[in-house]
Amino acid sequence: MLTHPITHSSTHPTTWEYLTFQETLWHPDCGNYISFGIGVYQLYTQQRTFVSAIHDISLKEELVKNLTSLFNQLQLSPIHFPEVISDVLSQSALEI
Repeated sequence: MLTHPITHSSTHPTTWEYLTFQETLWHPDCGNYISFGIGVYQLYTQQRTFVSAIHDISLKEELVKNLTSLFNQLQLSPIHFPEVISDVLSQSALEI
């Protein structure tokens, strides 16, 4: 969920920065495990503001880093971030 309104300005364009993060989580069936998520930040006039994050996307670091790189390259709007992650995970589930 977005924490503030997204605004755009022609004199100071908004840039989105996606970052991969690692976290140790716990589940009753498997105990501790390492998972990777993505956070998105709004870069605007030298300030970085947290927008949102999706935790526990995958145990596969390379997959999450590739997504992060793609989102940065395409400047994916945070509005579409949850939907794209959901689509990727749904596609991944079909390949298993």
